[in-house]
Amino acid sequence: MEGERRRAATGLLDAVADFRAATDKADLWSRLDRHLAPFGIGGSIYGAQAIACHDTTLNHIANSIRTDWLDNKFAQDLFYCDDFVRHARVAHQPTLWADASRLPHLTPEALRSLEMDYDYGVVTGVTIPMRFADGLGVSALGCHAPDLSFAAFEAVWHRCRTRISRVARAFDLCLRCRLKEEMFTLSLREKECLLHVAAGHRAARIAARMGLTEKQVRAVAGHACRKLNATTLCQAVTVALVFDLILP
Repeated sequence: MEGERRRAATGLLDAVADFRAATDKADLWSRLDRHLAPFGIGGSIYGAQAIACHDTTLNHIANSIRTDWLDNKFAQDLFYCDDFVRHARVAHQPTLWADASRLPHLTPEALRSLEMDYDYGVVTGVTIPMRFADGLGVSALGCHAPDLSFAAFEAVWHRCRTRISRVARAFDLCLRCRLKEEMFTLSLREKECLLHVAAGHRAARIAARMGLTEKQVRAVAGHACRKLNATTLCQAVTVALVFDLILP
């Protein structure tokens, strides 16, 4: 056990140093795949959002498992009803995909989502939930082990779960801290607009402060909402604050 803790600590430091050297999100993602490959993990899916809630879409999603699998999930509206996606938003502990205890409680939509996973061979792995911004932000990394059976990956997980989890957390931290501008491409004007909204200013006052018309302010706010995957301006401000895109 002590040896595993030492290896995990060393692995964490190595992962953080390596992730910090990434030049962009694609480079960071390929580095994640390299760090997870020794554990039989051949692809991952990452999601993050500002508030842990079943009824809101994720603010950011990245995937290296199978693009056709994920595209089909979205096309058939089966991504957000996926049991592991829903579980990761409220859970604090990792969940192995082999965990059969959840099966009797799945909704019909979740069962269809699970059937699609089997159709595409995305069946073995683990989902690791994470929290940030004092619990206001939630992220998760789903790690797929395509060439391992349930039993084989469980053995890997129980032997190396601390190292795998720490690599996941290092990746999450580096992605949000170093590459947030690439994740959310807000312009300076959009950030300024959101700052005024966060301060409680109404459209007329924001327009006067920014030298715009109220119509232009609403357009800028709309662009910011779309970039942040927010349905309301209040939600957009929340996302921007939680991801440290604006500092009031």
